[in-house]
Order: sequence, then structure tokens, then C-alpha cells
Amino acid sequence: MKSSAIPWRTFPRAKTGWRRLTRTQSTVRRWWLAGEKTPVKRRWVNIGPGSSRSPAKTARQKRFSSNALPWADGRHLVTSEDITERKLAEQAMKESEEKYRTLFEGSKEPLCITTKDGKFVDVNKAIVELLGYDNKEELLKIGSMVQLYFNPGDLGKVQELLSKQHSVEDLDQELRRKDGGKIYALVTASTRKDSKGNVIGHKLTIKDITELKRTEESLKKREEEAGQLAMENAILAEIGKILSSSLKIEEVYERFAEEARKLIPLDRIMVGLNNPDKGNVTVAYVSGSNVDGRRVGDTYPLRHSGNEMVMKTRKPFLIQPESVEELERNQLFNLIPTFRGGLRSMMSAPLIWRDQVIGALHFRSAKFKAYTDRDLSLAERIAAQIAGTIAGAQLYEEMKQMVKQIGHAGLQISTSSAQIRARLGRASNRCGRAVLRH
Repeated sequence: MKSSAIPWRTFPRAKTGWRRLTRTQSTVRRWWLAGEKTPVKRRWVNIGPGSSRSPAKTARQKRFSSNALPWADGRHLVTSEDITERKLAEQAMKESEEKYRTLFEGSKEPLCITTKDGKFVDVNKAIVELLGYDNKEELLKIGSMVQLYFNPGDLGKVQELLSKQHSVEDLDQELRRKDGGKIYALVTASTRKDSKGNVIGHKLTIKDITELKRTEESLKKREEEAGQLAMENAILAEIGKILSSSLKIEEVYERFAEEARKLIPLDRIMVGLNNPDKGNVTVAYVSGSNVDGRRVGDTYPLRHSGNEMVMKTRKPFLIQPESVEELERNQLFNLIPTFRGGLRSMMSAPLIWRDQVIGALHFRSAKFKAYTDRDLSLAERIAAQIAGTIAGAQLYEEMKQMVKQIGHAGLQISTSSAQIRARLGRASNRCGRAVLRH
């Protein structure tokens, strides 16, 4: 085919008004002159600088999309479209996506992208490490973000907020690690939209505040413990005042029990005094629910009882049985009436005076597992306070009895002396009358 078959003017000229064809443009012209047999041919070519008037360093490369349609007479109809801006936009978008991907993957902040209903679209390495998964694929397999929440309803709250305001910042959330551990996190989220402005999902940034939260909880716990300790010390001091206010223990038992209730939850409190020589225990004081055979003045065997347990170990003990059989297995047969009385938590502390276990202070609750080791420690401290008062009261009663006995003995002696003097007087009179007669 001769070159004259295609008028030169039919070739699209560059918008820059170049006078000569560039090398690339010549290549396109050769395509047309070659008379390709395809009915329609679409090509795009680069149009660049081609003369000394347009240096390569400053000219911008242009791109065209061309279609060639062969005619019956051997000529071609050629159309050309400048697609430079579109290609530049596509390139910019590709570069932007690559840049975003680099930033997303390399970010030290845990990031994830989800659909509107919380299904994973993508996650970065930081969130994989935070949640304790081996790799990205393993995390994506769990499917939905809801699987990561300790409280599944929390994700619904986030989605509800996003439906109203399109972004939220620093929401307190509790997430679950692969191993089941808890992560305290601040979640910042925003909506994702398509080119038409429709919401298609969410972007989430997760900030791990677990260590901060644990520190706050630790400080709060210490403050609570300090407050609790101050309250306990104040109540124990008040118990001490009550116990030292009178030698008559019966007068202070009720006030003492009232203060003890402020420290330890109880449905029954009892003081049992040991009688080792008799092998039994005397109930000295009771307040609260009734138990058969355990009223004031009653006695019960020392053997297989809470009193015997603390007498042997000299330490407080706690048992919270679920059945009578459990008490039998522990050979605590004398606690069975207490269990049958509806009391499920039983705690006893020794009353020690001058290195002797004189009895036990018993705390009882109808609630199963009502007591803890802290309660056991408090019971021991209360028992240590009341032991001296009980021993002092016992000594006081013994002294009263001794004085009474001495007084009674003195009266008997006085009576006997008077009787002797009277008898001696009568005898002396009889002797005097006998002498006079003789």
C-alpha cells in the first residue's frame, strides 16, 4: 500500500502543535500503512517530545487510544482519543494504593477494615500480634470482629454510633486474645464509603491500654484495701473498748456481736468454752439462728467438734460443706446439727489465754461459701481480743465465788466460836454453883 493511500492530514496531531511526527507517531502511521486485516484495531501510544523546540526534560508524555477501521478500497478510518489524564489518574490511584498498603501494613498501631456487619476485610501485622494469632490468615479465618469481644454487644454499640455520626474516638472496649486473655483497648472507628458515598464498612484503630488499666485497677484495689483496713481497725478498736468496759461478760456480749457483724457476714455467732476435764464444751453465748443442743448453758462433746479442731491446731479453721457426708468424712460429727440447722459456712477461731486454748469463737452463715481467707484472718483477730476478756470474766467469777465461800466459812467460824463461848459459860456457871454448895 502506498503512503498516499492515507492522507497525512487524517493523522491526529498533538495538542501541543508539534510540526513533526515523533518516532512513536511514525510507528502508528506504519500500522495504518501496513493495512492490517482486523476490522477494528484499538491501540494506545505514547506521544512525546520530538523536536529541538520541545526538550525531553520539560515536555510531558501524552497517551492516546486509537482505533483503525479498514475500508473496502484499502484505506483506513482512524480515530484517536487523548487518554493522558485518565492514565495519569489510574497511575496516581495505583501509587496511592501502594502507599496506603505500605502505611497500613507497616503501621505500629493495630488496624483492621471490616464490612458494615463486622466481617473482616483486611488486618495489619500489629493487630495480629496484639491478639496473639500466628499470622494474618489465621485471624481472618475467624470471620467476624464480634468473635474478638468479651461482650459481643459492645460491637453493636460501636456500629450504632457509626450509623449516626460516621466516626467515634477512644471507646473503652474489652477484647479477647487467641489464648482467652483480656485486652483493654480504646477503639477509634470511622465509616468506609464507595465512590457514590454509600457506607460499605468500617475502619478501626485499636490502642492497647491493658497495662494502664491494670495499673489503675491495682491502685484502686490498694485504696479500697487501705480503706477496708482502716475500717476494720476502727471496729476492732471499738470492740476492744466494749470488752474492757465491764468485767461482766454477759453485759458486753451483745454489743460485741453487733460490732463483729460489721466485719464478718454472719447468721449466728457463738462462744463455746472448753471443759477438758469433763470432755465437753459449754455454750457461753449465742446470737442468731437456733441450732438444737447449742443454746446458752448447753453442753456438747468436745470430741469431733470445732472446739477440738482449733484446740489441736491452735489456728482458725473454715469448712463450707455441701453435705452431711462431707462433715462425716472430716470427722466433724458435732457440726452436723449446725448443718441441719441450715448453716452452710462454718468458721471457728481459737480463744487462747496464757498459752491455753480456753474455747472457740464460732461464726456461721446460711450462705454457701460465704467466708474467705480474709474473713478467717479477721475472726482470728477478734478471737484474740475477746479471749482475754472471757478469761478475765471467768477469773472474776471465780474470785466472787471464792469470796462468797470465804465469807460463808467465816460466818460458820463465828457461829461456832459463839456456840463454844456459850457452852463454856454455861459450864463455868455450873462449876461455880457446885463449889458454893460444897
